[in-house]
Amino acid sequence: MRSILFLLILAVALMLQIGISDVTAARHPNSVEKTIIYRGDKAREIGLLLGFDDTRDTERLYRLGKNDTWALALREHPGDYDAAKAANKDRFNRVRYLPQPEPCLIIEGNWLDNTTGTGTYPPLPRYIFSSPPISENSGDAEWRRLLQQVLPQASKLANNKGYWETVSEKKIYDKPGQVFSITIYKIKDTETAADRRGYVIIIGSEDNKLK
Repeated sequence: MRSILFLLILAVALMLQIGISDVTAARHPNSVEKTIIYRGDKAREIGLLLGFDDTRDTERLYRLGKNDTWALALREHPGDYDAAKAANKDRFNRVRYLPQPEPCLIIEGNWLDNTTGTGTYPPLPRYIFSSPPISENSGDAEWRRLLQQVLPQASKLANNKGYWETVSEKKIYDKPGQVFSITIYKIKDTETAADRRGYVIIIGSEDNKLK
């Protein structure tokens, strides 16, 4: 039941990924601008999971998927569909890792707040952002780097038939619960006529559990 509910949420995200903005089956989460900061051992652990060198300052930009950019455009132009459509363009979240004087990982940009959507299943982190569809050999360089970092460690979590298949789910915990996650889904990418396979990565965070 958990996986079915989760896939229903992701189906809505996928419809927006392929450019279908008139979704009435569920309310899509609102976009929020937010900076989330991790410090200490958790910052280092997350940085290593993201493939950062934990001995030097590192900065990367992650282009947001279409579901994220559409929600952001609606936030900037509430009630004005035409203006939101015109403003729907590439946006990026910035992730920085600073090892000194103590490890610090900073994620800046725009997130989807799952407390504002309908049908959200509780284990999904409150704040998420997602990649555009990518493959191991094509797509945005930073997302592809992350895919190549995490995917070799992946074991198949579920043999889900249909559009989505969870192939990797990495979670980092701190008392009292989860604080960070990277989830990779295998999808059928309908943006191309070739009907090729691809992946979407979702990064999630619970800032109410941070130090």
